[in-house]
Amino acid sequence: MLYIALCFKRPLLLHAYFHVYTLCTQPEVQQTLNTKLAEVVANLSPTHPELPRLIRGATPANETLVITLLDALSAQSAAKEGGLVLSREMAEAVLSLYRQTQNAQLLVPIVGHLHKSEVLQLLPFVLKLESKDQVKTAFARLLSGAAAAAGGVAAAAGGGEIDRVTAVDLLEAIIRVERDNRENLPIKRISDSLDCCFELRDKIDTKSFPIVMTRILETTELEALPKLFGRLMVLVLRE
Repeated sequence: MLYIALCFKRPLLLHAYFHVYTLCTQPEVQQTLNTKLAEVVANLSPTHPELPRLIRGATPANETLVITLLDALSAQSAAKEGGLVLSREMAEAVLSLYRQTQNAQLLVPIVGHLHKSEVLQLLPFVLKLESKDQVKTAFARLLSGAAAAAGGVAAAAGGGEIDRVTAVDLLEAIIRVERDNRENLPIKRISDSLDCCFELRDKIDTKSFPIVMTRILETTELEALPKLFGRLMVLVLRE
C-alpha cells in the first residue's frame, strides 16, 4: 500500500489513517488497517514526538488502533534492555484515552510509566483485565518500569524522575484491594493477581514478602486481616 509507505516517511499522515479507520463500515477493511499499522510502528521510535499527538486525537471509535500501536511498540522493545520506554507525554495521552473508553487494555503498556499514586488508583481496573496473562504482563511492565527508572532510563526519555511503584508497594496494594474492593472484584480474581507476582520472581526479590507482611501487620488489627494475607503467607511458605 502506497499510503503505508508514505507513513513510514511522514508519521504525520497517521492522523488521517486513524480518521479513515473510523469512517470504515466494513470489518474486514478495519482489520486490514489495524494489521498494517503494526508495520508502520515497527519503523518508529517509542519516543517519536508525533505519537502523543496522534493518541491525544484518538477516540473510542479508533482505540483499537491505539492498542495495536502500543502492542507493536512493546514488541519492538521486548528484546531491548529495560523494555519499552515511553515519554511522560505519551503515557499521559494514553491515560487520557483510557479515561474516555475505560478499556483497561490501554493501561497494560503504560503502567510502568505512571506515578505511584496513579497506579494505585488504577490497580483495581488492571485486575479486571480479561485474562490472568494480561494482568501478569501489566505487572511485569510495571516492575520493569520501576527498574528502568531506577537506572535512569525514564529520565533519558524526557520523563524525569517520578515516584514509582515498587514490588513491595504492588504486593501490599493487591492485598488491600480486597479490603476496600470498591469495584466488587471476585476474591479469586484478586487472589490470582497475587499468584501472578509469584510467577514474576525475576522481578520481585524474596525480601519483598516479609516487608509486605510486616507493613500489613503493623497497620491492621489481627481480627481484620484480609484473607489474602493468609494466601500470601501460604505462598511464601511454599517457596
